[in-house]
Amino acid sequence: MQKLLNTFEALEQIQIPYCILRDGDRLHEYDQGGEVDLLVPKEYLSQLEKLLRDFGFAKVPAWGHSPHHFFVACHDDPDYWIKLDVVTAIAYGNPIHALYTELADSCLKNRRRCGRVYVPCAADEFITLLLHCVLDKGYIAPHRGRRLGTLLDQIEDETYLSQLVAEYWVPNTAWDKLAEPIKNEDWQELLDQRRLVEQRLVGQQVLAVGGRHIRDRFLRKFQRLFGYIRPRTPAVALLAPDGAGKSTLARGLEQNFYFPVNLLYMGLYQNKRRTSSNKIMGLGLAQNLFTQWQRYALSRHYRAKGRLVIFDRYTYDALLPKTYGSSVMGKLRRMRRWLLAHSCPPPDLILFLDAPGELLFARKYERSPVELEAQRQQYLRLQSKLPQMVVLDASKGAKSVRHEATGLIWQKYAQQVG
Repeated sequence: MQKLLNTFEALEQIQIPYCILRDGDRLHEYDQGGEVDLLVPKEYLSQLEKLLRDFGFAKVPAWGHSPHHFFVACHDDPDYWIKLDVVTAIAYGNPIHALYTELADSCLKNRRRCGRVYVPCAADEFITLLLHCVLDKGYIAPHRGRRLGTLLDQIEDETYLSQLVAEYWVPNTAWDKLAEPIKNEDWQELLDQRRLVEQRLVGQQVLAVGGRHIRDRFLRKFQRLFGYIRPRTPAVALLAPDGAGKSTLARGLEQNFYFPVNLLYMGLYQNKRRTSSNKIMGLGLAQNLFTQWQRYALSRHYRAKGRLVIFDRYTYDALLPKTYGSSVMGKLRRMRRWLLAHSCPPPDLILFLDAPGELLFARKYERSPVELEAQRQQYLRLQSKLPQMVVLDASKGAKSVRHEATGLIWQKYAQQVG
């Protein structure tokens, strides 16, 4: 919550007019993150983006969602997230926000102070919330219904409310008639008027509404296709000796990261049993390369959909030193491991979980402390070859390691979308 309040105070300091469209009176409930709908004038958008970057927010690309712009940041607790849905105009429609209104100007002009932030006046919030429920959501949640009733009781300027209802609701509807189903919690009566309200808002902008539908649908599909060329989310590889906590970290990120997470195993030697197929020279290598590329292609598919990919191990295991001698067969084996190590494009970020061999042995008794320490040192030497590799202290608690990893991944994401 403190990050939110600091952000809004900074907006005031640099004189960016803003208004929290919904739930401005409930920011004290955002201790575990949440989504805030924020209205700012279009001419201040670039200035707002710069300020949000300074506060750790990253813009989430959302082609075809105009006038919405999405920004996300870690909460004060990295297990929680804050999303700002910034709009430069107030428009309605589902799935395309094609029904534009003039409500943004009145919301900013008539805004009022609520605690440490600005919110719309009661009449503006009432009509914008009602339209949001009916046109965007298609239902009225209980807490939204209660809020509509509260706003009705707070409205003092009935003339202004009548003007809003006359302009944005079904023609010839008096505001007191609109208030009756709200007081009686007859939500279906309001929802049944959705089609008439849409027709009223379309008004003289029939061609504009149709054009926005075509444009935004195209942009949304094009963004998905473009994601295969330039994924929005980073690919992250986890490297570590046995017992360092790769699986624990991966599951923790899967459960707590903002984006959906897909875990992919990229180890080279999952099946160590010798089969007749890998007795044929080169066939085993070809199968291994095909398997790795199959997994990598799947990761690109996930990332194109905006999902975070976590690789459990990576082809870099083949870079760990082994002794093969100077024979022809030894040279072939070295070439084989080099080819495996470079078989897939490098991940955007490599997290190495580092812990002393004795601690790794205490967690998992599969190998001796000496062997684990030797493997640890081999991984650490890879850092000179892999500039995107970051060492994490795995001797800390699982939550602390997850928080540090979350910060590094989010920083990488912010750099990519920036």
